[in-house]
Amino acid sequence: MTAEPFTRAEESVRRGDDATIPYGTTLLVAIGVGERLLLAQIGDGDIVCIRPDGTALLAVPGDPLLDGRHTTSLCSPGAGDSFRVAAIDLTGTAVLAALLATDGYGNAQVAQAWESVVSAELAGPIATRPLSWMASQLHAQAGQCASVDGSADDTTLALLLAPTAAQAGPAAPVPPAGG
Repeated sequence: MTAEPFTRAEESVRRGDDATIPYGTTLLVAIGVGERLLLAQIGDGDIVCIRPDGTALLAVPGDPLLDGRHTTSLCSPGAGDSFRVAAIDLTGTAVLAALLATDGYGNAQVAQAWESVVSAELAGPIATRPLSWMASQLHAQAGQCASVDGSADDTTLALLLAPTAAQAGPAAPVPPAGG
């Protein structure tokens, strides 16, 4: 903050908010450790675990402080107490991937229960397409969601694949555009 102080224009928009507010951020974490998938989140956004059958598993509890305008953040007082966590035992719960998405992604989805729709759409390609194809699709989806035709909000996506996901099957050919 001292290295790059707010400009007058930024000060007028800030309206007296705490100076740390613009530096706040959401943090979404997924770590695969042996037979466990560890998940942590502060702020808005979503962590959606994709099951091999295409169903969504929402293991991280919701945040009752989110109201569509305000969110918990790394800059919030007591931020450590605002983290929501989950651990999934992968010996009893099959997970193909974990999709981590900032709120710009979820806000751009048409379906109310978008997590189920997206999980169903991604399960097949995760198991059959090359990783480079999956990366290009996520990049395109993030761009579309961040556009004015989407949520017009910044959108970041990450996909953590289970080690077996890349080995699940041969790479299927990419269909031509529009097909």
